[in-house]
Amino acid sequence: MPHTVNGIGTGYFGSRNRIDFQGVCEFCENEVKLSSYDTTLYFVVFFIIPLIPLKKLRILLKCPHCGRHRALSLRDWEDGRREALEKIRKEIESDRFSEDDAFSCISTLIEYQAVDSLTSMSPGLHELFKENPDVLALLARGHAYFGQNQEAEKLFRESLELKEVDGVKESLAVVLMRLGRPEEAEKYLQHVFDQEISDRIGCLYQLARAYQAQGKHGETLDVLDKCVSIMPSLAEDTYIKRLRTISEKNRNTAKPVKAYTTQAGCASSVKSRDIGGLIAKLAGLIILLLILAIYLLACFADGTNKDVVLVNGINKDYSFLLNKKEYKLSALGHRRIQLPEGRVDLEPVGSSPCATATFEISVPFFIRPFVKRTFVINPDGVCVILKEKGYYAKNADKVPQTEYSFYAGNQFQVFKGIDYPFKDFPEKLTVSSKETAVSRTGISSLSKYLFGPGSGYYWETMEKDLGAAKMQELASKMIRIVPESEGCLDYLYAESSPEQFTNAVSQLTVQLPAIIPLHRLYQESMKKLGKKAELLDKYGKLHQENPSDNSITYLYARILDETRASDELFLKSVQGENPCPYSYFALAYRGMARADFHNAAEMMANAIRLDPGNEGFRVQRLNALLAAQEYDTLFKEISGESKDLANLFSFETLCEMSVYVSKSEPDKAKAAYEKRLEKMPKDDTSGKYFSAQLAYMKGDKAAFSEYFRAEKSPVYKFMAEFTAGNLDEAVKSMGDDSSEGLLFNNLLMYLEYLRRGDKTRSETFKKEAVRILSYGDADERLMAEYIEGRKKVEMEKVHNAVLDVTAKVPLMLALAESAPEKSAELRKFAGRLNYGRLFPSLYIRELIGK
Repeated sequence: MPHTVNGIGTGYFGSRNRIDFQGVCEFCENEVKLSSYDTTLYFVVFFIIPLIPLKKLRILLKCPHCGRHRALSLRDWEDGRREALEKIRKEIESDRFSEDDAFSCISTLIEYQAVDSLTSMSPGLHELFKENPDVLALLARGHAYFGQNQEAEKLFRESLELKEVDGVKESLAVVLMRLGRPEEAEKYLQHVFDQEISDRIGCLYQLARAYQAQGKHGETLDVLDKCVSIMPSLAEDTYIKRLRTISEKNRNTAKPVKAYTTQAGCASSVKSRDIGGLIAKLAGLIILLLILAIYLLACFADGTNKDVVLVNGINKDYSFLLNKKEYKLSALGHRRIQLPEGRVDLEPVGSSPCATATFEISVPFFIRPFVKRTFVINPDGVCVILKEKGYYAKNADKVPQTEYSFYAGNQFQVFKGIDYPFKDFPEKLTVSSKETAVSRTGISSLSKYLFGPGSGYYWETMEKDLGAAKMQELASKMIRIVPESEGCLDYLYAESSPEQFTNAVSQLTVQLPAIIPLHRLYQESMKKLGKKAELLDKYGKLHQENPSDNSITYLYARILDETRASDELFLKSVQGENPCPYSYFALAYRGMARADFHNAAEMMANAIRLDPGNEGFRVQRLNALLAAQEYDTLFKEISGESKDLANLFSFETLCEMSVYVSKSEPDKAKAAYEKRLEKMPKDDTSGKYFSAQLAYMKGDKAAFSEYFRAEKSPVYKFMAEFTAGNLDEAVKSMGDDSSEGLLFNNLLMYLEYLRRGDKTRSETFKKEAVRILSYGDADERLMAEYIEGRKKVEMEKVHNAVLDVTAKVPLMLALAESAPEKSAELRKFAGRLNYGRLFPSLYIRELIGK
């Protein structure tokens, strides 16, 4: 018998030359319609789909109830049938055809269910043996078997005329029942009643059912009573009870009851189309066409609903239209939508920062289901997308380093093979036992890390991948959209010439309310261009036109040369309804320059109170606390952590490390940065960066120099080469602009060449430092005069000079060389300002120690 396991196995398909026989199943003993037919055994999948024909069979007497049957090879069946029929034909044609041959002939025809042969041979057999009651009876049974009841009745009657046999009477009675004549049939069963033949009781059952089929329930009950009289035990027989119940219920009606048993022992040829066989033959083609249709439908459906990710690259909400339908994106957010393949038109809504654009979402039709593409639409065009390829492995030591790449400045981007589009990578992944490591790829937005003042790390990292030109273009575009973005401003200011920067932002300086970070950098660029008078004129007019605008008051105050006048304006700008927090920042900056660190920390606390989300204020506050050695407060404020740790993690970590090294606890410093790195995207370079900084704090100059010498940044290269003592290499990375960093570098080079006794070269860098100071504010110009010896050093003015602490430390040591009489005071003051542990603190301590 055919069978399947998990939907795969064998099965029959097709039904030809079918003959049904009403009888009793030899396996389950149920009275059912048994079927014999030709079929084909197929290899099937999904229980019902035939794929491969295995062999052709003849099914014999299959039971619909239990499904069991006998089966022969169709070839063996047909060969046996053909040989048997040929033998019969020859025997009939011979002169020696005997009664035994006739019995064999008829039995063979019945066995092979050769209804056509029996029908055609019956007249000849009748003619040969019309005087032989036994042959006539067997021939009649053959006709009865195939449901040819009228021929069977005729032959049974002829047999009985020649010889009365009880068995023949019973067979004739069954035929009469089939013909719907139970009254006549009962006459031929009289001997059963009269002689009470119990082993013939089955004929009486059929008679009772035949009466029921005619709606003659009274006669049915009479027959049943006679059955019980013949065999009293039948009174409790379930079958008899069921028949009796039916007839008693319908006694007063002529309602016929369907009676299958009236056809018992009758085989009938069923003529029907072999639909199953046809389907089986065409199954391969049908399945192929079905698969093709499903695939084409899948291709079409895939094209009507493409997953598209909309990404906002700025820290403001905005709306826009895609194919005339409005969408809204929250600040730095993203959302998934579905769009059909084809043209997509982007249009701004209101003051949206989006530029009108047209995109094409397209994947080749026939490969759509197999191609995994992620479509990203960034309407503002400034989102930075990070693509990460991470690895999973059983052995953590063998996990390859995560691979990063950046994509920026595109309104429409297509990515291939993305497993986690704007989703977190799972912590764990199940891998095959044979695989040592597997990779997964994801994309995410980095934009949220680019706006704060502490985002330089990310800008520098992206520049390595995208190039300076691309990043400057991106920063310029971001500033036009989000002019208050300090991260963009800081990067553009650092990477552009003063003229390029002022050209990029000058139009934004006329907008009110004033964007202070932008104005601050604009003012510094104008100073570098020697346009201080133009600045004073511009901001003086702004102050006169907007005397109550504290932001304008602050911006005007910060470019005044007179310290007392600027301090008065700073204090004025923190009063009223809208105090300017940057004025507290300016006062704190001055406090840091005077080494009044506690006051600076207090001023920064006031600034943060007015603008708690300003990360630049937070950095300066932590710096002041570190300088004031208020370590408990420092740790408390660091432990709170900002909402966006990424923009501050570097400075906060360095603060922690500095404190622990100051306390002679370097192991805790290492643990501090390792703990913080756990919260950041996995990046081996970050760990090396902090390891190098810790090495410097501990006095390991070689490890510090080795790491930063490999960096592309000229700032880091200078630090590395100077620390290693390679002054010629350090000079190459200094640049040629008038930046504060260059002042700092020239002062260090001056001091080091002076220490080495190279007065010629030290004088070169001294002159360059003086030149840079000469382009600065009044305090910077005064310091230039002090270094050149054109004026006598006054400690009060030196103490109050508003300069960046980083540059002021080496400047104090340079002044100590120019004013030996003040050397002790200047060195002591430099020591107070040299509160940190980062470069060049080791070098400064060495100089002061001498």
